[in-house]
Amino acid sequence: MLIRKMDLNLVIYNDGFNLDKSIEKLIQSCHKFDYKRIALAVQIVATGKDVKIPIPPTIKLRDNLKNIKLYTRLTVQVEDSNSLFHLSKNENLKHYDILAIEPMNEKILNYLNGGNFEFDILTFSSIDSSIVNMIKKANFSLPISKGIGIEINYSNCLSSSSQRRQSIAFGQMLVDKTRSKNIILSSGTSIATSIRSPRDVIYIGLLFGLEENQSKRSLYRNTEAVINHSELRRNINTSIIVADDLIENNNDDNNNESIYDELCAMDENLQTSKKSNKMKRPSSSIEPNQPMIEAISEAKKQKT
Repeated sequence: MLIRKMDLNLVIYNDGFNLDKSIEKLIQSCHKFDYKRIALAVQIVATGKDVKIPIPPTIKLRDNLKNIKLYTRLTVQVEDSNSLFHLSKNENLKHYDILAIEPMNEKILNYLNGGNFEFDILTFSSIDSSIVNMIKKANFSLPISKGIGIEINYSNCLSSSSQRRQSIAFGQMLVDKTRSKNIILSSGTSIATSIRSPRDVIYIGLLFGLEENQSKRSLYRNTEAVINHSELRRNINTSIIVADDLIENNNDDNNNESIYDELCAMDENLQTSKKSNKMKRPSSSIEPNQPMIEAISEAKKQKT
């Protein structure tokens, strides 16, 4: 199996798209560290029915960057299940390869952990006390069994010393709650200079309590699993849409069949009526309505 270095959270949108030069610098920095696959992330906040998803920009890579595979990622901060419903119905969602959800309270985290919504990555950018408390009570067994990635963003460790301590403690708690399963390590940054080499990221994983082989897996195999999960999710969604169309078309066919049967029955009644009228009044038989005859004839042609 070919193992590729990946960073699945390079932020290019947060209340507005970054400049093209900033995006190019992110990609160039990843290329310098030999990352083969990267996800350009759009971050939004979903509130009730107000779910506005921007269409991701088209990125044209220079020739020296052609060996990098780009993915589009949507990261959504969510507070209630109603937002998830409207998110799933948004037409612009189809423009994204990866769907990451950031729960903002315990209720929505439990909803997500209950398997009630299909997505690819469970992520946490905020590490305040309320988020820490909800992580302590959470049960991640179901999303782990479904192959959903549990993301730790290491860029928080590159800030102030107090932020670094909080980030490391949060990462250790998340690793403990998940038993090191499905953990993926991402940069979670929009700044090119904050991207670290795969070797450095593996060492950062050790600070979070991962063993060396687990830290390597979080950067390689687990990220690969997320890509596979996203492809499966999108294929299933496409299949459901196609199935719905087939059911709708089948219902139309059934309706046509019913109309045809009704027209045939009317035809028989008309023919019977015509014969009866000829027997009773041979000199002035009543002809059936011409438009009705034409409709019946057309229906029979379509049937054959």
